[in-house]
Amino acid sequence: MKRGALMSISMLIKAMLNLAALVVFTRILTPQEYGTYSLVITLVLLADAMLFTWLRFGYTRYFSTEYGPRYVKNVIILSIISAFLCLAIVCALRFGEELLPRAWAIGSLWFVVGAVMVGEGIFNLQLVDANNRRREADFLSLSLVKSFGSLFAGWTLVAFGLGVEGVLLGQLVGYGLSILLLLRRLCHFSVGSLLTPDFALMKALLVIGLPMAAMQVLEMIINLGTRTSLITILGSEALSVYTIANDIVQKLIVFLMLTLNTASLPMVVKALESEGDEAARRSLSRNAAILFGLTIPASVGMVLLAPQLTQVLVGEAFRAPVLSILPWFVLIALPKGAVSFYLAHSFYLAKTSHRMIKPMLAITVVGLVIFHIGVTLFGMIGAIGTMISIWSVYGLVVGLRGRREFVLPLPFLEFARALAGTAVMVAAVWPFRAWPGFVGLFGGATVGVAVYALVAIALDLAGTRALVLRALGHQK
Repeated sequence: MKRGALMSISMLIKAMLNLAALVVFTRILTPQEYGTYSLVITLVLLADAMLFTWLRFGYTRYFSTEYGPRYVKNVIILSIISAFLCLAIVCALRFGEELLPRAWAIGSLWFVVGAVMVGEGIFNLQLVDANNRRREADFLSLSLVKSFGSLFAGWTLVAFGLGVEGVLLGQLVGYGLSILLLLRRLCHFSVGSLLTPDFALMKALLVIGLPMAAMQVLEMIINLGTRTSLITILGSEALSVYTIANDIVQKLIVFLMLTLNTASLPMVVKALESEGDEAARRSLSRNAAILFGLTIPASVGMVLLAPQLTQVLVGEAFRAPVLSILPWFVLIALPKGAVSFYLAHSFYLAKTSHRMIKPMLAITVVGLVIFHIGVTLFGMIGAIGTMISIWSVYGLVVGLRGRREFVLPLPFLEFARALAGTAVMVAAVWPFRAWPGFVGLFGGATVGVAVYALVAIALDLAGTRALVLRALGHQK
């Protein structure tokens, strides 16, 4: 529990810094520049999913086993190979740019993008390593150094007129500073040891990691395809509005789910490996209660306070159009987060992740076609409606199919308690909708958190009553 709290604090600080970046960049970039920036970041995330995510999944899955420490050297070797492969692909894209969609024509910026891709992959591997080793201080220091370095350097370079290039170069500064923290760990490995990989361990990483990575690759293909359609049909300003609304939800709701999952999943894997299926299910039941017990009220609160949220976070040039679509992105985030951070665990824990690929591939192909048609016929509303449909259908498919692999507990009583607490919270927060800006946001959020916490304790949501009594010394 202590470890989970420390990791959650680290992730919270990281989320706040990411929000600060959104606040700054929506105020110093033009709508056209932000549209280009969002497309570039999507390309970066796609490269990370293709070349590095499988390593992170495989490393996390096997770290708690008796062979865990032996995987470190092989993860380093494979990450170096992935980095060189990434740069080779970027060079091919740059010199074959005339064959790419018109929206991807970014010229020499491709080389900066390639460096950012490599930096993103290595940085995320560092975070996973710190999490697997339960080094919360390392996790926090990496997050702070990267986020502060990127934000300050990006803001400075944009102030000197570099635009999107300045933001991306700022990202490189942040990655460079974080990699300096990694060098002390690399010193434990000689060059000779890095030239003698263990191919059996590498194969194990591939077998468990690639299917899970394939899911993220397909998700990133959906993101890239939708953004390419938006910028082609509706223009860069529409893409900017879509991306900012999506980013706010991602950095609040989805990041909350990611934080909880990051802190809890290694413990589920450890329980499965050491104590068996039932111990893992007990851990999963507790995790589900916490995950949805926090996500449901947070999502409803975001919708209630959307006007105040956009006033605080979004630059004036984007504010009105972002506000008009922000609540709908919550409906996209909930099924998406449920799949990524809970339902997909059925396949992950059963080591049958490859069985998720076919349904996701079908939904990706059909979804991109429908999205393009929806945007062409109905504009932004068509785009949003399509995304809600894609993730809702996929969540249903994964939930039903996953029960054949590893049955996940669904604590419906805890969900009902969360809904009851959310209803009370809504009544308490509603008056703050009339308060403008930061005052309304801070007041509504503070009252909402306090009221929901009291109701959660009263209803004993996820065992909170026992935790409070223990903290007060009334229970051992």
